[in-house]
Amino acid sequence: MTAQRNDLRDRLILVTEGSLDNRPYHRPNPFYEKLKMEHQQVMSDLQNFENENWEASQKLSELTKEKVFLCDLQSRLLMEQRQLKKKLDMLRQEKENLLEDWVLLKHHSDDLQVLSKGQEETSDLQNQQQQIGQAAGSQ
Repeated sequence: MTAQRNDLRDRLILVTEGSLDNRPYHRPNPFYEKLKMEHQQVMSDLQNFENENWEASQKLSELTKEKVFLCDLQSRLLMEQRQLKKKLDMLRQEKENLLEDWVLLKHHSDDLQVLSKGQEETSDLQNQQQQIGQAAGSQ
């Protein structure tokens, strides 16, 4: 009966005065102490998880910014590559045109050299005829 009375008094004090720690005749309850320690551990773990979550969020934000930068850079590089490829194609076409022009000029140059040699030979023959004519006229 005394035990029940003490238990009821403890409950009454708990209800009227607040927590178990504020009771004047507090008897430590091992289950309560264990639960209190587990609660502290859970709250500590929760704080650690919140910190880790914040750090992961920051890292994700940084990685997202870096990804956007790299995607922009890749896009610019691809555009520059396409422009260089177009320019290279234009330069190759220009090279082919210049080679065709060079072949034509070489052919015309050869034709002019043949004509020039023919004129020199004609000029030489005319000079020889003039010299023969002068030699015959002076005799």
